[in-house]
Amino acid sequence: MPYIITTSLYPSEIAPKVGARYLEALAKFPPDESLSTQVVPAAVTTTHQGIKVTGISDVKEGKLEEALRRAGDFMIMFQNIAGFLLDRSLAHPADHLFPINIIPLTNRTSVLPVQIETDIRCGVIARKTKSGFCIEPKWKKHD
Repeated sequence: MPYIITTSLYPSEIAPKVGARYLEALAKFPPDESLSTQVVPAAVTTTHQGIKVTGISDVKEGKLEEALRRAGDFMIMFQNIAGFLLDRSLAHPADHLFPINIIPLTNRTSVLPVQIETDIRCGVIARKTKSGFCIEPKWKKHD
């Protein structure tokens, strides 16, 4: 299933206020293991812009809408802190999206392009170039 990736960025001078608000939000919205598993609860790093915190949750099957709603409720707790920036995105594990069924090329001099299909109706085209082979994505419309 997808990952919910939450990234926050804020100046170090407001860190005490953000930390206190984080504890409040955590008390109000504790992790719900029925919706998702926290892969990375909070990875903290510093940048030239301030403190950056990234959290990653692995959403359970059929729970995406509810998990996104809960993550949004958690994030709203920080909306009135000046200088606090927040981003939420979805990502998918590559092995889930691209279980590629490779068509074996028995004759390397065969006519190209050769199409390789995947389960999400995304494919790749292999083209012969001067330096070897080039793989390009080829997206298809859903039915």
